[in-house]
Amino acid sequence: MFKFKLRFSIIIFLVFIAFTIIGTLSHEYGHILVAKFLGYNTHLSYSSMSYKEKGYYEDAEVKEIFSIVDLYHHEINNNLPFKEKKRFNTLKHSLEKKYQLNFKHIFWIALGGPLQTILTSLIGLCILFYRKTSTKHKLKFLDWLAILLACFISREVYNTFGALVSKFINKERFFTGDEFEISRYLELNQWVIPIITALIGACVMYYILFNVVPKAYRFSFIVSGFFGGISGFVFWNNFLGPIVLP
Repeated sequence: MFKFKLRFSIIIFLVFIAFTIIGTLSHEYGHILVAKFLGYNTHLSYSSMSYKEKGYYEDAEVKEIFSIVDLYHHEINNNLPFKEKKRFNTLKHSLEKKYQLNFKHIFWIALGGPLQTILTSLIGLCILFYRKTSTKHKLKFLDWLAILLACFISREVYNTFGALVSKFINKERFFTGDEFEISRYLELNQWVIPIITALIGACVMYYILFNVVPKAYRFSFIVSGFFGGISGFVFWNNFLGPIVLP
């Protein structure tokens, strides 16, 4: 049951690194797709995306405030006095009035990321059901690909678990993840949507690991996938990501 297949494990470890990066970017593109549909200009960075109304980056006041931020970013981030602080605050208030937040749009854009993640997982599950993969003893390339796609939903489990750890260890009370924002928009306790999506994700992962992945490969898949996912997250967010998509 706990036999470790070295060659298979190395492959799965490397594949999970790659798919963690792909999953992160595709999740952000879920947000971007909705934002583009709603008419916003968007920007993708390695771990997030931002969106502004069309014409925002061409606005003279925006260009001016960006130039101030470039010069005094340390002072601004640490709320220290600096030469242009009065002008900075004037520009900030002016832009807040000019580009008021549309909370309905914020909701739909926040929803885009989790929907993309869940939809990708659902596509993987549909392929598995169609191919009756759970009844096979020897899986083909398409079966393994479908398994990896279905595992995208593990993001929901990981994010909620990470938030719970922060809540009990760091005593955090307010969380900014997509699912938390969706809960607040729907006027629910902020934990409702994260817990629901995490439970769905946990059920899918249980099905994948204990009903689809062949028993001979199960232990190697779980261990290599777990460490591959963590390695992919660290590698992308701390090394490659900031270089490729600052």
